[in-house]
Amino acid sequence: MLQKKPDVQGSRCDYVLSGTLERFPKLRFAYAEGQVGWMPYVIERMDKLREERDADTTFPHTRKVATRITSKAGLDENEIYRLLRGNAIEAYGLGRFGIDR
Repeated sequence: MLQKKPDVQGSRCDYVLSGTLERFPKLRFAYAEGQVGWMPYVIERMDKLREERDADTTFPHTRKVATRITSKAGLDENEIYRLLRGNAIEAYGLGRFGIDR
């Protein structure tokens, strides 16, 4: 797929910062580029995005954080299930895709 240069730069950031490369270590992709003048800009942009995302996410410690929050709230197993999974399955009708628990 051909993309405009700003979109390509954004997709580079997304691949690096989203954890995609960690989840799919054999994934390979290439961007054709004649020069590297864009590199300092993209690296600076990634640094800023990483700082923003780190402040706004619990990844990769989501399970640990969720356990701590639900324990402090005194939720039982059913309440934890509903909060973290069950409500979404019901709201979006995910059972039709075999997602039931």
